[in-house]
Amino acid sequence: MDRQSTNSQTDVITGTSVGLGICIVALILLLAAIVVGFGPVMALAPSPDPNSEHWVQIESIDADPANETATTVTLTHRIGGSDTGSAPPGTHQYAVTGVDPGHVDAAGDWAYLSKSSLPSSLVMAAGNHSAGVEAVGPWVLVGNLSTATEVVRTAPVTVGAPAAMDVDPARKAHFLSLLVSPYQLHQDRAEPATILIAPDALPYDGVTYGTRSYITQHAFWDGDATSVWIHEYLHSQQRFETAPEMEWFREASATYLAARMLEEQYHEVEPEDVRAWIMARDDSAGTALADESTWDRSNANYYRGARLLYAADAAIREGSGGKHCLVDVFREMNARKEPVTLDEFVHIVESFSGRSEPWLREAITGTGTLEGRVSDPEAVFAE
Repeated sequence: MDRQSTNSQTDVITGTSVGLGICIVALILLLAAIVVGFGPVMALAPSPDPNSEHWVQIESIDADPANETATTVTLTHRIGGSDTGSAPPGTHQYAVTGVDPGHVDAAGDWAYLSKSSLPSSLVMAAGNHSAGVEAVGPWVLVGNLSTATEVVRTAPVTVGAPAAMDVDPARKAHFLSLLVSPYQLHQDRAEPATILIAPDALPYDGVTYGTRSYITQHAFWDGDATSVWIHEYLHSQQRFETAPEMEWFREASATYLAARMLEEQYHEVEPEDVRAWIMARDDSAGTALADESTWDRSNANYYRGARLLYAADAAIREGSGGKHCLVDVFREMNARKEPVTLDEFVHIVESFSGRSEPWLREAITGTGTLEGRVSDPEAVFAE
């Protein structure tokens, strides 16, 4: 939100007083902007630093003469000192054609470009926002960028965005770090996570590559019982490998735990909201979680998996008298050096519930509705 002064001065004041008053007002506005994290400070976010080893600047974003539905982005890339990429030190200019107009903003001086369309020397500069370059998966964000890193307890989170976007990376990073910090997802310190704000034109609401994600949803809360931000953060913390029959756990755990963490940390979401949201998802009765070939683009790994983990979490909490939950399973899986098999997963769940869970294996390997085969967790979470 931009702040503009609308007050007019009608009194006769000396030049010294006017100058002093302007300085005081400017100082107050600057301090206020720093505290709240938006306003003039965000509007004046710096352009790429021309003194850095690498410096990328957007020269122009124009209509593509060869394609009426695309744009051409012209970049200047300055390389200082020695370079191990394809280009020698000096200033180089590149034109990227055929760019989706939804991936660029001429007024905001930024563009999301395919990594394959850029020289390796430019891609190597990614990760230094002062150079005007950030990368995530197959994409490279170039232009006038703003990035902030926040750490609450042991959850380091970096958020980056085009400086012209109406988003404050410092506030986003702090809130996400604060929200996930109560949960120990690793035996030791959490993996540093980087999230880049992206336009709606990119293919997904959010996607993670290793510990780097892009998100097109600016709000932390999606409006029901889910959060793309927490979901993608959880992906960035999945250090474990899985055997093929446990591949479903990746999306299922990010889906379920995002809803559960939101319910436990955010006052707008209640346990019944989580239950209603999960139970409203397609049960994918014709699929078996352990057999990816049966999913057939049904999102069974997301929703059938989340429904099963809802029951598993309740069993763990009930069996342990509230001492353990599914987060403990997630952390134990992260500690494993070898891919986690179905047998190992069942063993981990039972070790935290303190009792045999004979229903669990069959629910993962079998098809058919989960109704009647998985106990209703409502009573556990209603307590």
